[in-house]
Amino acid sequence: MDTDYGLCKCGCGGRTTISPETDRSHGYVKGVPRDYRLGHRTGRPQTWIEEERGYETPCHIWRGGRSGRYGWARTRDGIRSTFAHLMTWKLANGPVPHGSHLHHLCEQPLCVRLDHLAVKTKSEHARGHRRETGRVSRLSESDVASIQDGSMTLSQIMAKYGISKTHASYVRRHGIKTRRKK
Repeated sequence: MDTDYGLCKCGCGGRTTISPETDRSHGYVKGVPRDYRLGHRTGRPQTWIEEERGYETPCHIWRGGRSGRYGWARTRDGIRSTFAHLMTWKLANGPVPHGSHLHHLCEQPLCVRLDHLAVKTKSEHARGHRRETGRVSRLSESDVASIQDGSMTLSQIMAKYGISKTHASYVRRHGIKTRRKK
């Protein structure tokens, strides 16, 4: 057998409960451990894939659950959840100091590669985003034009450019306004 008897098959390593009754619609058999812990049967493994996203080295793009633009992962205890990049950092380096933020140097919110993450203060983090993009949006004029031509759905725009549904909808209707240098 490829997994241990009574361990959650999602990969979290948590122990599953014994089914109190048989329920064929869910695949439960009375007295037999369930395949997944409560809430873990998402069909999305907690893994990443290596992808070229225009940074110096390939990004490790999170393929598990998402919360907004960021990856969302279960902690090792299998009960709590946190941002995937934060969990990856904590496992390798310990907690992020109080008052600090993890900054994605590659500008990819789903990236969990450690050398693409840097600890910065809140003000450094905000300044870094302004300096990197130089605009309200990180989309180029050609990106905006392809969004406004109406050939992609909002879901496709979100996946392709890594922006929220609200942002995609706004850009489709209004374009973007760049900051003017004084």
